[in-house]
Amino acid sequence: MRLAFARLLGGEDGLPVLLDDALVATDEARLERTRRVLDAAAASGLQLLLVTCHWPRLREAGLAPSALIDLEAERRRQERRAP
Repeated sequence: MRLAFARLLGGEDGLPVLLDDALVATDEARLERTRRVLDAAAASGLQLLLVTCHWPRLREAGLAPSALIDLEAERRRQERRAP
């Protein structure tokens, strides 16, 4: 539903879609179906933001490491650079 609303309300540009821990409570079959749906949504131009503290599920979903931003690691880098 969220993906459809983002397409409908955003027109040609679409809207970003925030999914908070959407992959945590899924079995393997559902994870694969969800991955295919998210891949298709991203290929159609929607920006998807997946927020989670369960990194293994994102890896299982097959998301490319270059597409992931570890905010905790980024926070630690920023703290090391601070005077």
